[in-house]
Amino acid sequence: MKVLVVGFGWAGFEVALTCRSLSRDLEIIVVSEEPCPAYCRCGLTYAISGEVEFNNLFLRSQDFYKSAGINVLLGYRVVEASSGVARVRPTSSVGSESSMQYDRLVLATGAKPVDPPFEYSGIEGVFKLRDLRDAQAIRRWALRSKSAAIYGSGFLGLQVADALHKLGLKVKLVEPLSSVMPTILDQDVASRIKSIIEGFGVEVYTDAHVREAEGDKQVKRLVGDGFEVDCDMVVLATKVKPRVELAEKLGVKLGVTGGIVVDERMETSVEGVYAAGDCVEVKELVTESPVLAQIASAAIREARVAASNIAGKVDSYPGTTLTALSKVFGVEIGIAGLNSSLSSKLGLDVVPVTVEGPVKGGYYPGKALVKLLADRGTGRVVGVQCLGEGAHLRASLVSQAIAKGFTVKDLAKLELGYHPLLMPVWDPLIEASEKLLEEVKP
Repeated sequence: MKVLVVGFGWAGFEVALTCRSLSRDLEIIVVSEEPCPAYCRCGLTYAISGEVEFNNLFLRSQDFYKSAGINVLLGYRVVEASSGVARVRPTSSVGSESSMQYDRLVLATGAKPVDPPFEYSGIEGVFKLRDLRDAQAIRRWALRSKSAAIYGSGFLGLQVADALHKLGLKVKLVEPLSSVMPTILDQDVASRIKSIIEGFGVEVYTDAHVREAEGDKQVKRLVGDGFEVDCDMVVLATKVKPRVELAEKLGVKLGVTGGIVVDERMETSVEGVYAAGDCVEVKELVTESPVLAQIASAAIREARVAASNIAGKVDSYPGTTLTALSKVFGVEIGIAGLNSSLSSKLGLDVVPVTVEGPVKGGYYPGKALVKLLADRGTGRVVGVQCLGEGAHLRASLVSQAIAKGFTVKDLAKLELGYHPLLMPVWDPLIEASEKLLEEVKP
């Protein structure tokens, strides 16, 4: 059986490797538009800052794929696919168009940045960041620049800001909405992050509606209503949307989020066509509403499920807890589940509690902030936002609580470990759970 994988990010990589680990009989072909094999996209900002080398981001060598019997076709785009035949075309002048047959098709086409609502065409020094070449171009330009404006303050925007700050640039963060990380954190938690960033000398502009990027040839400033941000370069850290052009040509059903609709087996509405990664729509596990997860951990699990079913090993993907982690300007950020805004949009009546407490024995320095949300009527854990040391662990723990349908009473009863250098007797997460018990009806 021939398996054709379109895309070579985390999802495409994991589909290919899992298919091979489950069956030596499958013929596996991966087609990627990029000229290089799969790499860790999450590490691009650390390569921009120089903390890691770009070459260290590659997940495997070309020799590995050859030895594993995985045929990787780089620098080609699948332009059409139907009835077991795909047409591929080179992305450059090298190579020629050809056709290939397949029995199973996997769409791991990823996502692409959304264009900002202002004009910048024809001006040098304005960059998007989605792939390795983008990151390399940003680093080259940054090394000869003194200041940078980052448009967008989600996880990517903050990580780019941190990277360029480490290179010694004067960084200016421009966010069109009313707070940083506006779709990720509640405003009270976001204000903590804003204060931390500003403490490093970063200028933060919120409610900043940019009209245009100005410059004769190279960008000189971003101009908006009542403000100007001078800069030598601009990085557009906008949100991304699923790449579904090939899916649309195949007649695959798309969902309300714009992503590819899949079942629990990661199969699309077209038989024999599977999808995984940033291009798919999945359900979140609190309300089972459709969402775009667009995080590596979800993409990998989706890919393994798709590959298992292709190889004849029945498996299912239950959905996502929307868990995401980062560390910027020395502070850990961890989230899981829904925030207050998204909870309200999905019709939930949630109760929030915020606790700030020690992360080790009381006589050791270090604090963490935990904002825990639960459903008022049922007491079910809905989401968490964590800052500070150990945020990644607390968010991951709440992720599992959400997946298991825990109430705050269940969470409060958890017995965690203790050591004065590692964790306090009463963790801020447990304290938040106990406080919520007074407000909800578990």
